[in-house]
Amino acid sequence: MRRRDLLGGTAAGMLVGSGAARGADPARIAVVLSGTPQTHDIFLAAFRRGLVQVRLVEGQDVVLAPHYLQGDFSRLPALAATIIGSQTRVVVAASSGTIAGLRRTATSIPMVMAAGSDPIGAGVAASLARPGGNVTGITSQYVDLVEKQFGFLPEMLPGLRRVLGLRGANAPNSGRREDEFLRVAARLAIAADVVALPDHPDFGELRAGVAAQRPDAIFVFSDPVTLTHHGAIMAIAHAARIPVVAPFREFAQAGALMSYGASLVAGWERAAWFVDRILKGANPAEMPIEQPTRFELVINMKTARALGLSIPASALAGADEVIE
Repeated sequence: MRRRDLLGGTAAGMLVGSGAARGADPARIAVVLSGTPQTHDIFLAAFRRGLVQVRLVEGQDVVLAPHYLQGDFSRLPALAATIIGSQTRVVVAASSGTIAGLRRTATSIPMVMAAGSDPIGAGVAASLARPGGNVTGITSQYVDLVEKQFGFLPEMLPGLRRVLGLRGANAPNSGRREDEFLRVAARLAIAADVVALPDHPDFGELRAGVAAQRPDAIFVFSDPVTLTHHGAIMAIAHAARIPVVAPFREFAQAGALMSYGASLVAGWERAAWFVDRILKGANPAEMPIEQPTRFELVINMKTARALGLSIPASALAGADEVIE
């Protein structure tokens, strides 16, 4: 699936945003990434592509200051203080939770979400149509996708009896996602439990959960911790021969059976449009938070074959990408 299919109004937005006003000095843009350069530079590259699309020239119109949390969200207060002291014009980050952590200290600097799962629940926006504060951007709607994501499992795993949910222990809005996960599992008469990973996991929690629960599948919640550590999570799942369903394409590319959700890469590209508008004087309080209009289903057939699974033709027909 291509970005033009994911976010409505993108082409029109690019026309409005192109030709950004030139200033004497480039505007400093803080780019906050939850993981490491190895796991998250793909999103920094997507943001840079977005800057090109809205004709913001790096080094001339803007200068980027990337900050890598490396999965340590306790660093947010200190990072916010650094951002305040560096004359930053705009902050860009993926999640509404990361934005919320920065916003506790940096209350006046405009902030743009690239994939905020629940900006209202996180307290960074009064509404999507009129955020009312210093935050705008794109919401991924992952909190609202739990039932849809869970629904793929019985179709692909007919003998499904037990599912293990996996989330970050300190992930914002994880309680709401967990409640929805357990509610859907109960409705489908599927036993379910949840393992919470700390910001610096040694993955003993996940290994213990797998050993104790013997799940038929692992359901990954959408939060910065799971995304940051997706490689290690998939290594454990592979070793235990357990299929994984996740919200992020990056999991499917690393060997999850499937992923379903909005494209993080597309969100980071689109974030550049919001930055351009803000630098031209737009007020984030009055800039509607955008919602994705399409979501991508990625199925990893290599993983399915390795696990001896037969994927229904109907699921394959509806996939945006099949990894062979």
